[in-house]
Amino acid sequence: MAAAGLIWEGPRLLLLRTTYKPNWTLPGGCVEEGESPLQACLREVEEETGLIRTTGTLRCVDHRKPDDRVVGGLRFIFDLGACSPVRTSHFGCRLRKSLSRGG
Repeated sequence: MAAAGLIWEGPRLLLLRTTYKPNWTLPGGCVEEGESPLQACLREVEEETGLIRTTGTLRCVDHRKPDDRVVGGLRFIFDLGACSPVRTSHFGCRLRKSLSRGG
């Protein structure tokens, strides 16, 4: 089970480019034992971006089929709201994509 966060700057969505994944990805990761998906999302977002969020709204539950690269399973996607350009640049985050924020 995994969780990820949507962080917005206007119409732009924060995506990460990591050294351990081949593609851009949402900040997030595995749910640890005893954590709720939201707790895991907030922890992973802070670990990966330095941005501290305290709440989120569940937007999607996704399922990824296991393959030779990933374990697979459920992934909970939470909308963590907006972030100012000053906050994201302070942590070295760059918002790269413009997407609709529709519900």
